[in-house]
Amino acid sequence: MKQLLARVPFTLAGISILVLYLAASALPESPVRVTLLSVVRVLIIPSYLVWLGQSIVSPALGLAPVFAALGFPLTLGLGLVPYVAADWLLSRHRRSRAAAA
Repeated sequence: MKQLLARVPFTLAGISILVLYLAASALPESPVRVTLLSVVRVLIIPSYLVWLGQSIVSPALGLAPVFAALGFPLTLGLGLVPYVAADWLLSRHRRSRAAAA
């Protein structure tokens, strides 16, 4: 588990934030839900940016029916792209530092 956390910390954080968001959305209306969702909405901003880009680009390219057919799982997967990209950049930086040493 430690090796996985060291290799892909941003992806694990993104998945955790996404699960927390879905769980908080399923809660009944209460002050705890409102507080939890307000915190999660700040943490999920990278995913929101990807979803915004997808919402703008897919109708312009005529891909809206494709995204509608593939549905919710594809949208969630696209939301994890910034976290995976951050892990890729981090591993690339670590490899270049190790090669320089």
